[in-house]
Amino acid sequence: PNAEDFAGKVFDWRDLVKRSHHYPPAHYKLFRGVNPSWDNTARRGARGTVLLNSSPALYQEWLTNAVPDTCKRIYSPDARLVFINEWNEWAEGAHLEPDENDGYAWLEATRRAVVADETAKEAPKRPLTGASPAATFNGAHRKQREPAHIRAAEQWALND
Repeated sequence: PNAEDFAGKVFDWRDLVKRSHHYPPAHYKLFRGVNPSWDNTARRGARGTVLLNSSPALYQEWLTNAVPDTCKRIYSPDARLVFINEWNEWAEGAHLEPDENDGYAWLEATRRAVVADETAKEAPKRPLTGASPAATFNGAHRKQREPAHIRAAEQWALND
């Protein structure tokens, strides 16, 4: 769509990263979510939504903030979830899958964000419950002070 007929919404993606520095307390079961970018104008045309100004470095920062927040709030390692939208949603500009422009930068940012959580703080004393599909953080079930990881990222780190 061109500027004249665009009736959609445009947001600065960097604002989502800024918000992640000071998450408000959640008084219910909350699963954080992050995304590498978003632009669904290919599907929605002039009524689409666009998030501008994303980058692998800022995505890493956002995920780096979401992981320890999740570990602090959710006691059970099997319930520690952070959702990443999306592996390969090319039509909506959201993909971690390697491409010609950024290569493996989005995947590397994901790995670095999860590995950075090796300095995670002690899990909360009282258990909280949750669901368990998608990307699961583990580790605290062995010792409370043991770092949390995403299983796949743990394998990447071991293979480096």
